Amino acid sequence: MKYSIIADEDTVLGFGIVGVAGKVATNAEEAGRAFEDLLADVRVASVSPQDESELRFRRAVAVRRLANVHARTGRLDEARDGYERALAELEAVRRDRPDDRAVAIERANTLNNLGVMVGRGDPEAASRLFAEAGAAFEALVAIRPDPELAAKAATTKTFAGVDLWEAERRDEALRLLEQARVDALELHETWPQRVD
Repeated sequence: MKYSIIADEDTVLGFGIVGVAGKVATNAEEAGRAFEDLLADVRVASVSPQDESELRFRRAVAVRRLANVHARTGRLDEARDGYERALAELEAVRRDRPDDRAVAIERANTLNNLGVMVGRGDPEAASRLFAEAGAAFEALVAIRPDPELAAKAATTKTFAGVDLWEAERRDEALRLLEQARVDALELHETWPQRVD
């Protein structure tokens, strides 16, 4: 496995001593460009289908994380594009690994992130993304209970309810927001030590 680092000049030089290549970045914009360059540098000559699927999964995770950086730094168009690219990669991986829990979790998180970006201009589309993410989180919890994923399912319903409200679908929004409230109360009763 080949490693690379994005950091300040001294850190890159230090890692270079032990054979780890790196790119210097002094701010979020430079780090984003360096990250995109590293992703573009990934070349695979001949790998098994399992390895290719794992590489696609890791690329999707990396692209989503970079989109998170774009979102936090106000580069919303780039964030949305990143979430869409990550989701496309995850859909391909999901076809190869339909029962992979890590893939399902990453996909649900990406749907959720994309819903936040889409909701800024299209609350209807955002509510559909949130509904899909929420259903994915709930399916994961049904297979193996997990308080963090249960909390994400409830939160996602809240996001969807808010977007439905903004789309003037008030009755649906109120039902969904009430369900999110009930889910949160049930979550607190089921896992009181983990949810505050």
